[in-house]
Formats: sequence, C-alpha cells, structure tokens
Amino acid sequence: MNTRVQAIRSDLRASDIDAILISAAENRRYLSGFSGSNGYLFITQSQAILATDFRYIEQSKQESPDFEIVRIGAGFEWLTDLLNASRINALSFESDNITVAFHERLTKALSEKPVDGQVVTLEPVTGICDKLRMEKDESELTMCTDVDRNDKSRICEPGSVKVIGRRQIEMYSRLIHTVDHVIGTLRAEFDAFDAFLSHAWAVTVTGAPKKW
Repeated sequence: MNTRVQAIRSDLRASDIDAILISAAENRRYLSGFSGSNGYLFITQSQAILATDFRYIEQSKQESPDFEIVRIGAGFEWLTDLLNASRINALSFESDNITVAFHERLTKALSEKPVDGQVVTLEPVTGICDKLRMEKDESELTMCTDVDRNDKSRICEPGSVKVIGRRQIEMYSRLIHTVDHVIGTLRAEFDAFDAFLSHAWAVTVTGAPKKW
C-alpha cells in the first residue's frame, strides 16, 4: 500500500475529515505518482481513486497502481456518483488551489445530486499535504542520490561513479543532514570547477533544522 496515502489518511482522521478532493497538481503527483496534466484524487479511509480523462487512462494505470482509476467527463458526475456510492455528505477540498468558477460549478453539481436527500457540504482545507511533502521518504532520498550519480556520470570515467556511503547523519550548528557519499574519477577534459558544478543543484540537498 502507498505509504503516502496511509499518511494522508492518518491526517484526515486527526482532522475528522471523511473525504477529500485533491486538485493541486503537485499534491496529486506526490500522493499517486501520476504525472498527467489533468486529474483529481478522491481519498477516504477505504478508497483511493484517481479520476482523469480518456487521454491518461493507460498512463494512470501504470503510474498509480495503488489507485482505482475513474474516467471523467466534462462535469462532476463521476464525483457525485462516488459520494452517493460511499454515502458521504461532507467533502473537503483544497481551497487554495481552486477558482471561484470551479467552486460554483462544483457546488451546483452537488446540489443537483444530494446524498440520502442531503446536499453534500463543501469544507475548505489548506496545506493538507505540505507537512507530508516536507518529510522526505526513502524513495525521495534515493531519487536525490540517483540524480547526483547521473550528473557525475556526465563528467566522470565510465563505471567509476559509485555510492560509498548511505544515509549517514552529519550534524552542524543549526542543521542535521542525511548524506550519501558519491565518488567518481574525473575525465581528463574536465577540472575541479566542473566537478563542483555537477553536484551544485538543490535537488541533492536534504536536511532539517535542529530543535533547540
């Protein structure tokens, strides 16, 4: 099971949220792995659904194996059907991501198809994924190292790039870093400045402030 979905469900329980509609592209990709340009996540304690249009059905199946894939059309019938099937009458949404026009269309769609005779209530939330995204998991840390290995491979002798240390903790005055040590033999046509630039990108830096 997707550990990020488990984490978001834990946060939903803590906030007494029955269901949430994820619309922000960065949060959609973080939670599901789906990289398409159009889609929503519908998450409850028992469901993890990725809704997208016909262009991305096959892609979403490959990128988001932990999610049930639902095809969407021009309106919100897919969402009202899910709410009725799940008997959910309160839906949280990312209020800092949607437009007024989107909110009006969604409100209208929900009013036209109530759940058990009751119109679904929309409940705005903000920053629901921010804390989760701040805490790097194993796959993200590995990705950082892979990026660094790839960058070094461009300037090092073939086969010389190696990881000689993983998840080592380094302590500084105000910061704690987790460090992977990557080495390689520089090719003759490059110099120390090239080596410095090859690992200067921010994607390779992960750490956390110390608590005083």
